Amino acid sequence: KAVDLVEQKLGKPRTVSLSSVVPVSGGEMRSFDAFLGDELMKRPQGFSHETIRHLVHIYGSEYRKILQYCEQDSEWAEPVCGDSPAIKAQILHAGREEMACTLEDILYRRTELAATGEPDEASVNTCADIIARELKSCGASRQAALAQRA
Repeated sequence: KAVDLVEQKLGKPRTVSLSSVVPVSGGEMRSFDAFLGDELMKRPQGFSHETIRHLVHIYGSEYRKILQYCEQDSEWAEPVCGDSPAIKAQILHAGREEMACTLEDILYRRTELAATGEPDEASVNTCADIIARELKSCGASRQAALAQRA
């Protein structure tokens, strides 16, 4: 709609846009509620309804990519901290697939860990540990990740 308006205001010919018919990443579903209900019914063993609900709300139909990390190593299915449904696989995914390069990026933009205020120390430390391991090839360290927050 914005492009259409700009083209109209500039007197440019209208271009064909596919954005109204091409789903965004994770939007491969007809009905969100039906998709969520189906996924909750067939949730993999070891995952709570809350975790699946959380992942579907964040990643939509792409949430299974997060579960694939958990299949490779059960550590990734563990919660980031006790009061959040976020799991460690989300941090790994942010670094590997979403180009998150800093602890701040993970805490504030790639997860909901800072959505309700400043994340707790446990969440920060867990994320720092994971991102430091993940970025080891770049020479990153846990201390460097935490220093970025200071």
